[in-house]
Amino acid sequence: MEGDGLHVSQPPLFKGQNYELWKMRMIGFIQYNGIELINIIRNDIPKLIDKSGELLPFESMTEEEKRICQNNAKARHLIICALPEEEMSKVHVMVSAKEMWDTLALTYEGSKEVKRNKLTMLKR
Repeated sequence: MEGDGLHVSQPPLFKGQNYELWKMRMIGFIQYNGIELINIIRNDIPKLIDKSGELLPFESMTEEEKRICQNNAKARHLIICALPEEEMSKVHVMVSAKEMWDTLALTYEGSKEVKRNKLTMLKR
């Protein structure tokens, strides 16, 4: 992979363009770093977040909840490391890796309705 500037230890950097290509590479990178991390991004961690949007106290978590919390932290870290400062500022305060991922997707892909409208226009 060295020829294309990618390194297994570094996530692909998103520069605000070619989101779909970055997303595809990033999913592979996240899976490489732990197949369970992609589940955190897809399924979220709702039972570990209180009503104010903060993580529950670590001391009150079960061992399984702590493992999920650690995987969320790993996934968040990988996403943050793949973003330049201006992109990171949009998502860095979010507790959930899924929320970060979904925010980027909404920003660069649009909502499902917007995608559907684009496909309809392309078909015409």
